[in-house]
Amino acid sequence: DERVDNRAEEDVNPWLEGVWQAWTFMSDGGTQATRTKAQQRVVGAAISIMGIIYLGIVLAVIVDMVRSRIDSMKRGRTMVFETGHTLVVNWTDKTIPVIQELCNANKSEGGGVVVVLS
Repeated sequence: DERVDNRAEEDVNPWLEGVWQAWTFMSDGGTQATRTKAQQRVVGAAISIMGIIYLGIVLAVIVDMVRSRIDSMKRGRTMVFETGHTLVVNWTDKTIPVIQELCNANKSEGGGVVVVLS
């Protein structure tokens, strides 16, 4: 008997157990390694492949959301919720030294916020 579950047979819902098994096959490709029957292995492998594709799609969506957020930040379309910040307008080869000077000047006051609008 392959059963390791200590619950009574009447306490086990076969549909919920099937969903749980499918989820474990999808999220962990090695879960079906304990299956010994050929039919179980085929179904487990198919569900594992679908799980890899599903989790790949979820990861791609998350990466796309992060990239779009980073792109919007690069375009400067984000709002500044700081008060008492220093605004530097335009970007030139002299901007970095100006920011370094502002950082040095604000160091004695515990730091500061510099916003570059370019």
